[in-house]
Amino acid sequence: MDFMKFILAKSPMLKKVNIVSGRWVDTHGEVKMLKYPRASARAEIRFERPLTF
Repeated sequence: MDFMKFILAKSPMLKKVNIVSGRWVDTHGEVKMLKYPRASARAEIRFERPLTF
């Protein structure tokens, strides 16, 4: 999570971030990342979870 905080804070040209998380990751961490300050007002964060059978 510190890596994502750093990337969002130091990348003014950033447009999209796609994060693929395992099914064991809870949504609390995802919500927390959405609140991180961003150097780019246009930065969009997308979360993807693998399909489970």
